Amino acid sequence: MSDRVAVVTGASSGSGREISRRLTREGYRVVLADVDEPGGLALADELRAAGGEPMFVRCDVASVDSARELGETVAERIGVVDALVNCAGVGRFGPMDDFDEGAWDVQMNVNAKGIFFVTKYLLACLERSEHASVVNIGSGAGVVGVGNSIAYCASKGAAVNMSRAMAIDLAPRGIRVNCLCPGVVDTPFNDKVLAEVPDPAAVRRAQEAAHPLHRLATPQDIAGGVSYLVGDDAAFVTGAVLMVDGGLTAQ
Repeated sequence: MSDRVAVVTGASSGSGREISRRLTREGYRVVLADVDEPGGLALADELRAAGGEPMFVRCDVASVDSARELGETVAERIGVVDALVNCAGVGRFGPMDDFDEGAWDVQMNVNAKGIFFVTKYLLACLERSEHASVVNIGSGAGVVGVGNSIAYCASKGAAVNMSRAMAIDLAPRGIRVNCLCPGVVDTPFNDKVLAEVPDPAAVRRAQEAAHPLHRLATPQDIAGGVSYLVGDDAAFVTGAVLMVDGGLTAQ
């Protein structure tokens, strides 16, 4: 993969960071896109020290203008994209009564609209690749309902079915599109969720018990799934929803 380029949104932390590390180890030149500039620049330094050729681009995927600027920057400085991983995501949780328009819009703008517009503005670069692949990070909550997660479920459900529609639209242009749906991943994202409950240890035990494999996913688990979907072994895989959820949604 030494001649290939990957763009990863939400690259600065959690699964996005581990995906960026994994693809760098596999020889990709990785464009790190994130609203967290200090975190992104620190990761770029780490990957460069490990022999990679990363490039950080500040991008707020919830902003159409920012997504367009990401596409323009990549087109100007690199020109081709072989893999796009739409990993940026946010979550707000609580009873339906507590969700106002702002809380709804934040999740839909990042988790759904962001996927569409980042992909749209990188299409020209993806079309120049002979191996073009898009992986959208969904969630088990986009496949089954989860309590106190109404907007998150809606946004991730949009990501799942949007991936199928993208796969149909982009297949004639030589671009594969798939969706990877994790269960609960052991990341700072989940740490923030646990920090907001009265008994974090008890909730974490419940999260682990909900997965038939009796543990949370690691960022490495998610990165492994992405590596498969963007790689040549998945050359005939498009429109798929890959559950990397420890059996959570199989029950």
